[in-house]
Amino acid sequence: MLIDLAYTHENFSHKDIAPIVPLENNQYMLELFHGPTASFKDIPLQLTARLFDYAVKRMKTGVRCVRNSEIQSM
Repeated sequence: MLIDLAYTHENFSHKDIAPIVPLENNQYMLELFHGPTASFKDIPLQLTARLFDYAVKRMKTGVRCVRNSEIQSM
């Protein structure tokens, strides 16, 4: 279910999410740039955000996001 929520046409501009495009001589390219930021990182991060949200809800606790600069000053 989390995977279905992560990889929808609302989040990606191509109907195949990450299409495989034929090049030449039996070579193909996997296009990973159809996400919200037009970057390959959109593929894993769409799922990671949902996994994180799921884990936080199961822990039944709050989460505090801390910037790197705050960690260094602690």
